[in-house]
Amino acid sequence: MALVDIFNPRVSVVVKGVQGKVIVIYGTNGTGKTRNMVKAPKPLVLAVENGLNALNGVPYITIDKWVTFKDVVKQLTSPATSAAAHEKYSTIIIDALNGLDTLGAAFVSASFGVKRLRDGNDGYGLWQEYSQELETQIKLLTDSGYTVVFLAHEGEQELLDLEGNEYTRLSPKGDKRLVEPIMEIADIVGYAQPQSDDNNGNPVNSTLYLKGNRSFRAKSRFDYIVRSIPEWTYDKLEKAIEQAITLEEKATGMNSVTFEEASKEEEALKQEQEKEKLPLQTLVGRIGLMLKKMQATEGSLESYKNIMQATLGNTIFKCNSATEEQRDQVELLYNALIEKGYNKGE
Repeated sequence: MALVDIFNPRVSVVVKGVQGKVIVIYGTNGTGKTRNMVKAPKPLVLAVENGLNALNGVPYITIDKWVTFKDVVKQLTSPATSAAAHEKYSTIIIDALNGLDTLGAAFVSASFGVKRLRDGNDGYGLWQEYSQELETQIKLLTDSGYTVVFLAHEGEQELLDLEGNEYTRLSPKGDKRLVEPIMEIADIVGYAQPQSDDNNGNPVNSTLYLKGNRSFRAKSRFDYIVRSIPEWTYDKLEKAIEQAITLEEKATGMNSVTFEEASKEEEALKQEQEKEKLPLQTLVGRIGLMLKKMQATEGSLESYKNIMQATLGNTIFKCNSATEEQRDQVELLYNALIEKGYNKGE
């Protein structure tokens, strides 16, 4: 029972449109970040700061504590409530990214009975625990099929070029333990740059840059995306993404699929995998039979200890008391025993 079939891999496809993608928009105040992105389909704003003062009719939840954020993520993603949540919301907007890190740091510190992260672990700090807490919640949210938008203020990043010279680049503001994992998974990172007034003194909406340079960070997973969107709006951003995907289809000859088609395929695959899963107790029972055979033929379970050490890195794991959360460990041992031939003659 192989955990994966390397001879029958899945083939990746590009999903049309904006739905299900991860988007980061950052810039100074007044560049239209919140105003534009709340025009996305069925939005819910997780308001870490108050950016909705001049906007009417936008559903939002105030995120003043990390436990509030965790509770919202749970309701958006848990099997018991996610279907209803997806019916009501398509776009989840975190406004703003910087501020969320502060709430996470306060939660982790309090969980370990200290005032600051640096004071935990006998002065070695709680940085690993903090990073894991942040990434767990972000991954739950971004893997759940919503369009997830992270809005951030403009910050600075100190870097070195290939010659060792220092330079400064604009980047989303926030703790790197939160910002960098999000930047890695983002499909779009846009920098909203303010523009000068026109010749008549009238304000000009900001330009959204989707390709970065030495001065600021920006990126897109789509090769054919435009470099920038003057006087950007949500509709213009959506159109730019759709056009980039269409151009990629033409260039590669590969057809993209709708989000609904991709979701149905993903669900069908999950259901198929669930059908193929043996019950945990069945796995444990079969391991027990193979161990009896090992004992009878070899006179000891020393080979099993060697398999456990090589597979799990220890010899203390107990299959007969394993929980569903430990299924992976049981399946690895089961497969290793089969590979050694202990199931022959069953």
